[in-house]
Amino acid sequence: MRKFGGLDTQKSRQINQAMVLRIIKDFAPISQVGIVKKLGMAASTISDIVDDLKNRKLVKIVGERKNNSKVGRRPVLLAINPDGGRVLGISVTVKLLSAIVMDLEANPIEYLCFRKRNEVNCYSIVEDILKVVKKNKA
Repeated sequence: MRKFGGLDTQKSRQINQAMVLRIIKDFAPISQVGIVKKLGMAASTISDIVDDLKNRKLVKIVGERKNNSKVGRRPVLLAINPDGGRVLGISVTVKLLSAIVMDLEANPIEYLCFRKRNEVNCYSIVEDILKVVKKNKA
């Protein structure tokens, strides 16, 4: 595995993807040029990352920005695709397991509660969590 500045290239790419996702989340709708300006990365790096995120359906095109120059194509505007995945939040207490399922924009989809059985062990908790996950696969 190639190392880059102490990180392997795969880890570096994951960090770059996370930074691009954060910029899209915080500044949507935003163009790739806007992302380049905010992060200072090479345009080709941003383009590769955005293409990967679009292929994985984590981001989507939400429109086009007007291009004042008459040269080239209009920049597309990007935003997080709320249906690109699910976020699961879980709270485990002595008597209750509660879970919230949200889309990628943190909009609640479902809230679930399970009362604990008399015999609580890590296996029963995992079983309850798996029920929630199976029920809400994206």
